[in-house]
Amino acid sequence: MPLGPGACRYEVSPRGHHHFVCRSCGALSDVACVVGEKPCLRPDPSLGLAIDEAQIIFRGTCAACQGRSADPG
Repeated sequence: MPLGPGACRYEVSPRGHHHFVCRSCGALSDVACVVGEKPCLRPDPSLGLAIDEAQIIFRGTCAACQGRSADPG
């Protein structure tokens, strides 16, 4: 799975999930699908697409980095 510049990562997971990449430290973590089954996204059915996979990559700041930025020391 391409997560942006750099190496690709591959994983085997029986459960549908998305990914989160921290912009500060680069940590990668799984984000469980909380609604529905894989694919977790449903496009407009009038498009006539036969989609068998959907990917979302959330990007932001992880909890650890947020804690470090809030630390005055």
